[in-house]
Amino acid sequence: MNRVYLVASANMEAKVKEVMDAVAGAGLIAAAYKPCVNGADAVKELKAHNSAVLMEKIAADFLSQDFDSVDAVVVEGAQGMSDVMAQKYNDTLATALDAKIYSDNEDADLFCPNRILFCPKCLAKDLAAEPAERKTSQAMFRAGLLLKASKAKKRIVLPEGSEPRTVQAAKLVIDRGIAVPVLIGKKDEILAVAKEQPLRGATLGPIPDHRLPRTHRSQARTEGTHRRRLQGKIHSHGLRHHYTGLRRHHAQQRDNPYRKLGLAA
Repeated sequence: MNRVYLVASANMEAKVKEVMDAVAGAGLIAAAYKPCVNGADAVKELKAHNSAVLMEKIAADFLSQDFDSVDAVVVEGAQGMSDVMAQKYNDTLATALDAKIYSDNEDADLFCPNRILFCPKCLAKDLAAEPAERKTSQAMFRAGLLLKASKAKKRIVLPEGSEPRTVQAAKLVIDRGIAVPVLIGKKDEILAVAKEQPLRGATLGPIPDHRLPRTHRSQARTEGTHRRRLQGKIHSHGLRHHYTGLRRHHAQQRDNPYRKLGLAA
């Protein structure tokens, strides 16, 4: 897949066919793609300023398709939206998929001037040229990472499992199928926090009710105590080397043959 064309038109079916025929006329293989998000849901996400999440979802679905054997992918643009929302959606989607927009709207170049193809001649000229190197958008990069993670299906350990933000993160991991979350904490406390956010598929790792090892004792030591201990270790280490050197010297003197003859210094 070297080219992606996003069709932006009120007459979507006819325009998609027009692009597909143009690609076939250039001796290339084309495939059509319809985004996995409908117009109403897309508008809702855009109004909530969640365009990054929306594009990441579409990019993940796009990557899961088998486009390896085709030369160009024709993507259906916005449908069932107002003109302003449609322009915003098409521009954002074209950026996420690194696509050029084939549009019959005269004002389309005001929103995305570098990606617009207005007429069949422009499309034919673009198909005849060498394909440019495709760029990886942030949405495609994140979607690729999440796709790999979902295939690996590893466990992810989340400490402080009774914290609301931790529970929310675990639910997000489950909903996207990224991994199997393991929440560390007391089971009853985690379930109490997770009442409004069911954690189906998560593993709860309860800490036993008895007290944890008192590691706070070592953390409570003052800086002066640590310094004195370190100085004591250094002093002991130096004395050890000193006495070791003396023992080695005496042993050498004892085994010296000239010493036995009274000739050693």
